[in-house]
Amino acid sequence: MGEERRQFRRVRHPFEVKFRPLGALEEPWRRAMTVNFSASGIRFKSEERFEIGTVLEIQLVLPASQGPLGVHGAVVWSLVQPGGEAENGVEFRGLTHEQQAQIDQLVQFFGHA
Repeated sequence: MGEERRQFRRVRHPFEVKFRPLGALEEPWRRAMTVNFSASGIRFKSEERFEIGTVLEIQLVLPASQGPLGVHGAVVWSLVQPGGEAENGVEFRGLTHEQQAQIDQLVQFFGHA
């Protein structure tokens, strides 16, 4: 087995995400639940597989938050599972300091729960 490459701890706590390809304003938001997340990205299931490099507009519906946290992320892997559903790994891109702080707090909170 290969060496672990992850720089950030993964937290298994599902919460809702809404997503669509960046700039596809005519497309409806799709909903999914996270499988896990970290300070650098999320893993979620969807009905479709994405091409690696696809940039998504994402709204993280965070527990106890006043509204969704809007971020961008690039698909770094996407695999179809035996049941036909896809799992997608998305790396956050261009986060502001405030966005990163919110995500870091969430990781810390659920990482200790």
